[in-house]
Amino acid sequence: MAEPTTRRTGGIGWIIFAGVMMIIAGANMFINGLWALNAPESVIVKFKGALLFSDTNLDTWGWIYVIVGAVVLLAGVVVFWRSQIGRWIGLIAATIQAVFAFFWLFTPYWPGALVIIAIELRQRRNPGVVRITHVDDMRWTDALKVGLAQAFALIPGTSRSGATIMGGMLFGLSRPAATEFSFFLAIPPCSPRLRTSSSGTDNCLRAATSRR
Repeated sequence: MAEPTTRRTGGIGWIIFAGVMMIIAGANMFINGLWALNAPESVIVKFKGALLFSDTNLDTWGWIYVIVGAVVLLAGVVVFWRSQIGRWIGLIAATIQAVFAFFWLFTPYWPGALVIIAIELRQRRNPGVVRITHVDDMRWTDALKVGLAQAFALIPGTSRSGATIMGGMLFGLSRPAATEFSFFLAIPPCSPRLRTSSSGTDNCLRAATSRR
């Protein structure tokens, strides 16, 4: 007697997930493109030096995002019907976005990005570099090193908390310990505000995470 055949249902969950993610990504790109096409002149001037190619403008990138976003969105809908075309479009779109994300390294922000990536990889690949897992275990020399790292926040556009956390991780602190100590270092500049303002707590939190 022949065995009863069963309908293949494997992978349906992943297909739904892929379709939904492509629709969300496509819609996000499409909306960003529309925003770029209608951005005011003041915003265009700010973005001029941060674009991948300095001789382009937001209109160019706006049309690119609108067209690619629409294609990815429609491909996400087609994926629900297990269409090979939708899968290939999704794969190509993901590859293009990865390439463009890599090219962002060539903007003025790439040095800081490379430093953060290097510090993260160093601690992930070699957990033995972590000497301090809690701020109570820090010595005064450790605090001095992290405090000096905080001075990099004097560079315009550099995050004070980011410089402190990365400096702490570089000098042997774990990420939780470096993050906790970063907030402690924000207390001295916040102290005058706490004495003179009723909303000093909010101001202190803003100072702890703001860019200097």
